[in-house]
Amino acid sequence: MNNQQKIFVFVVCGEKKHTQTLHFSLARLIKYSSCEILIVTDQNRNEESIQHDQIIDISAPEWMDNHQASIWLKTSLHRILPAGPLYCYLDTDVVAIRPGVDDIFQRYATPVTFCTDHCRLKAFSPTAVHDEKFDRLLAKQELQSDLYYQFRQEDEAQLRAAGDHVGRINSLKDIFHKKRPLHTFSLKSLLNQPVKLIVALFQKMIFKIIQLISLIKNKNKFEYLEFLHRKIFSVPLDFDLFVAESGYRYDKSTAKWYDLNGQFLYEENYVIRHIEKTTSFSWDALHKVWRDEDGENISHIESEKLHQRILEKFGLQITEPDWRHWNGGVFLFDAQSHEFMEQWHQWTSAIFSDPAWKTRDQGTLAATAWHFGLQNHPTLPIEYNFIADYYHPDMAYAGQLSFRLKGYSEVIKSLFLHIYHHFGDEQWEVWQDVVKE
Repeated sequence: MNNQQKIFVFVVCGEKKHTQTLHFSLARLIKYSSCEILIVTDQNRNEESIQHDQIIDISAPEWMDNHQASIWLKTSLHRILPAGPLYCYLDTDVVAIRPGVDDIFQRYATPVTFCTDHCRLKAFSPTAVHDEKFDRLLAKQELQSDLYYQFRQEDEAQLRAAGDHVGRINSLKDIFHKKRPLHTFSLKSLLNQPVKLIVALFQKMIFKIIQLISLIKNKNKFEYLEFLHRKIFSVPLDFDLFVAESGYRYDKSTAKWYDLNGQFLYEENYVIRHIEKTTSFSWDALHKVWRDEDGENISHIESEKLHQRILEKFGLQITEPDWRHWNGGVFLFDAQSHEFMEQWHQWTSAIFSDPAWKTRDQGTLAATAWHFGLQNHPTLPIEYNFIADYYHPDMAYAGQLSFRLKGYSEVIKSLFLHIYHHFGDEQWEVWQDVVKE
């Protein structure tokens, strides 16, 4: 790496919430970085002043709203900043969370270096361009996400109130299901396991015999059947009786747990049950997705409209339908990036007045990458722009600001955390740990 000066850059303008986000992320970056930090803004648009010693004030076109102005400034950085240094742009919701963030500059590969997004272009499409069908699905997805957040808070509150009972009941369920004899399974589920199928058939025959014996004895047939089942199979038969022996009662119709005195403890599958009660949405357990009243998948909305819009607007065909596009939240650039940045800026400015497009910069970024043949260009490791998506089904928080992600064998210890959902959410464990750092 040469001795080129290395500078971080934030862009912000407009509402107070955005400058407050900036001040939080700026403080964290100062803590972990020894590099110079610049802030580019349009001061006349800001609801509150920015507290920093290196600010570049640029007036964006007056006809633009604040969102457009921020994107206009961001894609104009090659025009605004002095040539010479190597710059690293950061969205204001990208937070430095541990030492080593300055190493990002060693990852630069000309003419620009971005990190990939956490979804593919077809999944990003509904948020980038307008389409009547997909706009409706997206609105439903946003409603489902809002309800998920609301009911998840309620669910966590009821589980906290239930205390140790949750762990005990889960242990009882594990014990019961691990000991289930094969005759309690459907034969269809064992068709590909011939040995287990034979054992299951034999056990089912024995079970029919003990059912007959319990009837002939003319005693309390349920209790006697349970007695014989435990004698022969060494496991309980009736789940309700099994948990009652440990002091609990489960109401299947409401999915609620009680102690034997009738004291309510908690409700299972709280989030799913309450979203289904509140909306016309249904949970597809087989595919692990939410569906609307027409059966449309609203958890994973995919469209090729963005591909079409790019072709129509810029005459550029993206030939990979599942290409993983770049995320615009973190990127490296210098004087060699001018041509790329200018094209990105021109195309992004062009969509602001096009009603087919939403105010975003990543759709035009994808077009620019393909325009210059950079679709396979080296990208930043995920640690430098880990997108902490509150709703991501394949992301699991591992504690200590580390994450497990589908497709990665090891725990990811990010350097920059991109918190674009629930920034500042004090109820979220991830945010609680960010604040502690």
